[in-house]
Amino acid sequence: CIKRKNERKKERNDEKKEEEEEEGEEKKKEEEEEEEKKKKKKKKKKQKKKKKKKKKKKKNEAMQVCRA
Repeated sequence: CIKRKNERKKERNDEKKEEEEEEGEEKKKEEEEEEEKKKKKKKKKKQKKKKKKKKKKKKNEAMQVCRA
């Protein structure tokens, strides 16, 4: 009886460990995906900012030409 009890306990612990590992892997994947999304968003924002800056610079140059 005691042997069986110990075996069952061991099996349950093994199952729990496996589940925890799987959950950990899933969580890791989700975090990585989220990080990638953030990086892409940041990159897009940076490009947009650059574009805006270029446009503003062109406008300023055009205005200076008009004044002169």
